[in-house]
Amino acid sequence: MDSRSSGTTEARTLIRDLVNQFSDPLCFYRELVQNAVDGGANRIDVSLEFVADDAAQGASGRAIIRVEDDGEGMDERMIDEFLLVLFRSAKEGDLTKIGKFGIGFMSVFALKPDRVTLWTSKSGESWRLEFPDYSRYEKYRLDRPRDGTIVQLSVRMDSEAYRLLVDGSRASVRAWCRHADARIHFLDKTSGAPAEALSEPFDLASGASLRHREEGTEILLGFADEPRPRCGYYNRGLTLLECETAEESLRGLEFKINSRWLEHTMTRDNVLQDGNYRKAMAVVLRLAREEMPLRLREELEAAAAALSGRETTSSDPAAVEWTRRLTYLKTLFAGTVALWRNSDWRIFPTLSGPASLTDLKNSLRGGRTLLVDAARGRVTALLEKEGRPVLPSGPWAAAAAEWLECAVAVASDAFIAPEAIPDDGVSPEARGLLETLRALDARAASWFDTIAAGDLGYAGSCVKNELFVVLDRPGTLSPAPWDLRAAAARGKAALLNAAHPTAMRLSSLHASRPGLAGYLGLKLLYPPSTLSEAVEQSLLKAALGMER
Repeated sequence: MDSRSSGTTEARTLIRDLVNQFSDPLCFYRELVQNAVDGGANRIDVSLEFVADDAAQGASGRAIIRVEDDGEGMDERMIDEFLLVLFRSAKEGDLTKIGKFGIGFMSVFALKPDRVTLWTSKSGESWRLEFPDYSRYEKYRLDRPRDGTIVQLSVRMDSEAYRLLVDGSRASVRAWCRHADARIHFLDKTSGAPAEALSEPFDLASGASLRHREEGTEILLGFADEPRPRCGYYNRGLTLLECETAEESLRGLEFKINSRWLEHTMTRDNVLQDGNYRKAMAVVLRLAREEMPLRLREELEAAAAALSGRETTSSDPAAVEWTRRLTYLKTLFAGTVALWRNSDWRIFPTLSGPASLTDLKNSLRGGRTLLVDAARGRVTALLEKEGRPVLPSGPWAAAAAEWLECAVAVASDAFIAPEAIPDDGVSPEARGLLETLRALDARAASWFDTIAAGDLGYAGSCVKNELFVVLDRPGTLSPAPWDLRAAAARGKAALLNAAHPTAMRLSSLHASRPGLAGYLGLKLLYPPSTLSEAVEQSLLKAALGMER
């Protein structure tokens, strides 16, 4: 057995300060996983177990934390010359290794364990080290070699603190090590639940649109629906820093850099912003400037094609993908020159197929309203025949309207297109009422060219609850007036909604009082300006004649 202390008071003070530098006591997981990855580990197992002092009560006890790997381990020379010597590391000058300051192991003492034990083997040697605290250790040579390394911490706590430790440990390992170049498994032995695989592929949360690889470096870029998306810096998949991007030209873009050239700072809370960092960021900015606009167009056009011609919702996958790219689209289209330089991109979904900003601008024809609707219908079909695209409702409409400096209106609210129903398509009672209305109008004022039943309840109709509408020609587009009676003019067609409650009551009344039913019906249909005293008297006289 070899037993030693750290020596001088100055040395112990230095070690204490190094331990205290780790603001998050659970960051020791990152350091141990980093050492395991540097040692060529393929699998790393993190396990926790609560051992109660009193089996009957179980409130107080200790947490046993183990981090085990199948890497190459350490022999006595590496233990003595590197693990136990501050600021010295066998990884110096080796860019395939992550930790380069030789102080990462000290992080295990940030959790204030009452004992730390390390088992490791290499080249036929097997060793156990016991650390009662950070200032001293005991080293034992073992007879049986083993693969890899185990680091075990014993920490006194109660069962409630243990539950919090498990949750925090899982979150810490996932945050710092989920992309590591080794399979990582997490096990809470006390819960009885099976081990969890915490490893994740190196990717962006919503998927990368661009993957760039060069020697020792992989860069991912993707789109995010927020001005300041997350970015991440990694070495061999281990997290160096994750934060919001501060580059103005990267608004709406998220990225990750995994590079053997990147390093963390001495305090482990930032990425070292040296020449290698600046080179990597220069590549990111070049890709954002040269490659991402091409990916944006390609992916928006694909999303627009998927959204066109059908009803959409905000949760529609294609709508989510389109919306996620909007922030960067606005960044790219900022300024009149940039906007119209890219105005041929067919990135806007319509109910008849993708359209470009130029297409939408030309469709306005001097008007200042962009049309949207929830689904295809009679009105949208007639508008499309006239060359006016209708966009499905969604954020693309607001974006286009902003760039075109125009208003947005719902097509089925802005236009109506009811068709006339032949007399034999309605009930005998309604047919009789219609015949009386025509006869009375002819005798009193001959105001309407046609009085017929109409299908005011067609899909998407904004006049389905109206008693009647007045328009130039049934079956064609007409602007939806605010006041239907005020919009009436001589020579137009009046379409009666035979399914309206008032129309049904008039039809029922017509069976016994045809003149009265017709009189009341025309009083409702005629615009107020039409009902002069002479017209009123003529209408009343004709109605009374039908009553005899």
